[in-house]
Amino acid sequence: MQKGDWMKRKKESKKKAMIFIIFVLMLLIGVGIVQISRAYTDNKEREAEVVVLMEMIKEEQLKQLELLKVKEEMKTRAFIEKTARSKFGLIYPDETLIDIAEKE
Repeated sequence: MQKGDWMKRKKESKKKAMIFIIFVLMLLIGVGIVQISRAYTDNKEREAEVVVLMEMIKEEQLKQLELLKVKEEMKTRAFIEKTARSKFGLIYPDETLIDIAEKE
């Protein structure tokens, strides 16, 4: 009878060990699924961020092109002359300045 009890306890012990192992494996699988889900969500958020940042880069590149055009225009004689006349009131030596002030 003792041998039978021992075998019975051994089977119960193996059964409990298997249940524990299955529980641990299920727990690990659950944690893995949660981690993968979080990583997937984070990845999607970052992809959306990348799209927004790429749009911002395109906009800034367009602004840069416009500024380069303005910079090149500012190097022209016509721009320099226009600025000198309008902002500083400069004229060529052979010109006469006639200033017509409006009455208020």
